[in-house]
Amino acid sequence: MTPTLVDPHAVPAVLRPYFTELVRRTHRLCGARLVSVVAVGSVALGDYRHGRSDVDVTVVLDGPPPASLLLDLAAELAHPALPCPAAGLELAVYDVGFAARPSGDAGYLLDLNTGPLLPFAGQVAGADAP
Repeated sequence: MTPTLVDPHAVPAVLRPYFTELVRRTHRLCGARLVSVVAVGSVALGDYRHGRSDVDVTVVLDGPPPASLLLDLAAELAHPALPCPAAGLELAVYDVGFAARPSGDAGYLLDLNTGPLLPFAGQVAGADAP
């Protein structure tokens, strides 16, 4: 399977190479566990402002992966390993079972904030996760 953008024209041109590489790296690391990679927030709403907006991405996996995979994913996607052309990347990884139902819980497996204008923060879910 070759990862592709579902509607590349819906993504601002300045972000297309970044999203393509983000999806490629995520697919390479997660393989058959990968269910989806979805742009949310300003990109999805058509309100992205280059130089000001960050990019929000939700990754859904089939089954919770080992913590080592999540750490590898964070390392591969963190700026500057994957230079973010936006103000920053806010990425959340969820298990498909959690993503399929409404919840008030955080529920993430990985929460990653990184980028040129965004202070780095990365957390693998645990008992103390907010």
